[in-house]
Amino acid sequence: MTAAFKVGLVQVFAMAMQFSFWPLGLDAQEGLAGFWKGTIERQGSGWPAELRLDRQGETWTARLSLPQLGYFDVEQPVSAVEADRATVEFPFGLGLTQLKLSGSSLTGPALNGNEKAAFAFAFSRGESPALATQPFQFVSHGTAFSGRRIGPVEKEQTRGTLLLLHGSAQSGPESWSYRGYATLLARMGHEVFLYERRSGERAPDLEQLVADAKAAFAAIRTLPGRETVRVGLVGGSQAGWIAAALAAECPELVALVAITGWPAVTPGEQELQRIRHEFLADGYGAAEIEAAAAYFGFYLYAARHDELWPQLESAAKHVLEQKWGDFVETPRQKSDLRWWAVNQDFPAWDHLPKIACPVFAAYGANDCVVPPSANAQLLHQLVSSGSNRAMTFKVYHEADHRIELPAGDTPAGFRWPQLSPDFLRDLEDWLKLHTPQR
Repeated sequence: MTAAFKVGLVQVFAMAMQFSFWPLGLDAQEGLAGFWKGTIERQGSGWPAELRLDRQGETWTARLSLPQLGYFDVEQPVSAVEADRATVEFPFGLGLTQLKLSGSSLTGPALNGNEKAAFAFAFSRGESPALATQPFQFVSHGTAFSGRRIGPVEKEQTRGTLLLLHGSAQSGPESWSYRGYATLLARMGHEVFLYERRSGERAPDLEQLVADAKAAFAAIRTLPGRETVRVGLVGGSQAGWIAAALAAECPELVALVAITGWPAVTPGEQELQRIRHEFLADGYGAAEIEAAAAYFGFYLYAARHDELWPQLESAAKHVLEQKWGDFVETPRQKSDLRWWAVNQDFPAWDHLPKIACPVFAAYGANDCVVPPSANAQLLHQLVSSGSNRAMTFKVYHEADHRIELPAGDTPAGFRWPQLSPDFLRDLEDWLKLHTPQR
């Protein structure tokens, strides 16, 4: 699961690299500082973008936001400054672009040598969204955790209180994907609590992550003015297992939202689903798919039988010689098996029928990590097998594991990579209905 989710994030960056929109340029004049709002244009299609420029002494910093992608306030240093302009170099090998201050506008072309891939940046001064951030701390099983609360500045403007759980590849409040979803929800009017993920020499067990989420949930309810607040859970992917376990134990939850694919099966079964669906989508034949699935099935069995380590080590070496070898788990040492030995049968079906709060689950139709064909209907059946009837399950056309639509040409013109607009609209409407205003 961990490797699969990381692949999903890499795909997001790969799309960015293909279209080379990240580089930005800045003017050295003091008038450049502030919040800028505009678009990045390509083939007549505008991608909403925000740019916050700050100066301390001789040092300039820039924060880029791409709201449609759920990408907010990502800081990059300014790399060069001239008399009336400056240049920022963004990561991922995307090159440089200059923007020049002209009156109340920031503009500049960006060319990568291909006229069809030409971009134009156009920004004007705007109002920064009014969000407040406060620190948030709690202790879980002797370990201190820190995080933050993001939400409207005015309490009377706050709709609901949400705890955002981690997916497998999200490491804490500074992870752009994790923090991005928190900002997205905060801009919808909610206060969102996010926290660092348990770290250490080995990946945390799911039971540990459930305990951490439960401690965070309890800590929120001890904050001044929130003793009677009903908290909603938001998460996706691996967080689906954590949220289900927590919701089954906490009837006081107001809502549970899965913002990306929610597995209805165990981690071991989910990884086998990923192998079969990703390999099929990537054009592998039936023999290769079955070989990969058979290998991983043996991997799971060997993880709980130490005496099979020599055979698994030999099989892993053979797998790495295959063209698909990098897309399945291959242990370097026996200790690499520990997470799967402990977590492969984490009991999803035990928790789902016990969930009493309203549920919203979103899936991307093209999600190969948690394929909706193998999970959405089953999840609905398991949740409804209890007393819960307040369920909404949606599958979004063309969307991937992150509920993201890919960039590319469409009948309506060029489309930038973006979270499904239908998903964002459904999510906002559902939260308005199920998270009562404080």
